[in-house]
Amino acid sequence: MPKIAFVCVGNAGRSQLAAGLAERERDIRQFDVEILSGGMDPGEVIYDSVRTALLEIDVDLGDRRPRQIQPADLIDADHVISLGPNVDPLLDDAFSGEVHTWEIDANDQGLPAVRSQRETLSEHVSALFDDLEEDSG
Repeated sequence: MPKIAFVCVGNAGRSQLAAGLAERERDIRQFDVEILSGGMDPGEVIYDSVRTALLEIDVDLGDRRPRQIQPADLIDADHVISLGPNVDPLLDDAFSGEVHTWEIDANDQGLPAVRSQRETLSEHVSALFDDLEEDSG
């Protein structure tokens, strides 16, 4: 089973969006994949705008909270998605798989900006799953 890790700084925005979208994609495609997310310096809570933007497409993060990513989380990952600065040093120490860097602007966490992030990330996630399915086929 492939393992995907979404990593950013705070694990309160982009990586949570991406993980939620990946879980949705996994369920739609009925594709067996392990998904996790974490941050280098996790925040206290997931942004309300992120929860709202995901709820608009029926993705509920429930009681999740930002979490610290650990090298052990990444050691057996097939794909690590870097969604922010300061992630590469962790990858250098822990990971030998495929690294993807998705440039997603996070300067504005208002709902319109997060909706735009959601749409961009949805395209990236869909393309990643296309590749995963092709590789497993």
